[in-house]
Amino acid sequence: MTISYRTVLRADLPTLFAIEAELYPVDAWSLDIFESEFDGIPDTRYYVVAEGKEIVGYAGLFSPLTGEVADIQTMTVVKSEQGKGIGKALLKLLLIEALRREAPDVLLEVREDNASAIGLYQSAGFEEISRRKNYYAPGIHAIIMAAPSHLLSEWVTR
Repeated sequence: MTISYRTVLRADLPTLFAIEAELYPVDAWSLDIFESEFDGIPDTRYYVVAEGKEIVGYAGLFSPLTGEVADIQTMTVVKSEQGKGIGKALLKLLLIEALRREAPDVLLEVREDNASAIGLYQSAGFEEISRRKNYYAPGIHAIIMAAPSHLLSEWVTR
């Protein structure tokens, strides 16, 4: 099966919501949030990854102005496709967009119990800068990570 990457279409939003609800039953984004993010274009950039016609992952970036800090809003890969390099490819797409927008730094939040995502972000040059208690839900905390663009640029080109 062929893997492809493309920008999100409005018609994709119910599928993204379904994936989100399955993977994150306690703290999933609502369909309204996905629609709001989609409506934020051009300040946001969202990508999907598909295996054939089936969406198996998605990721989004918020970067409102050229030269301002960018924020990775979400990045998800369905369980059956995790560990196959899809998350890394999605992260590279987001970072290329952040670099295109001349973001000096990129920020993100990640669940503290998501070791594989934390490892991926660390490999790209992200470091923990803070924590947010109960960010996702009661008892589910976030690690805030940041990386300067020059480190990200090096990682993207590897």
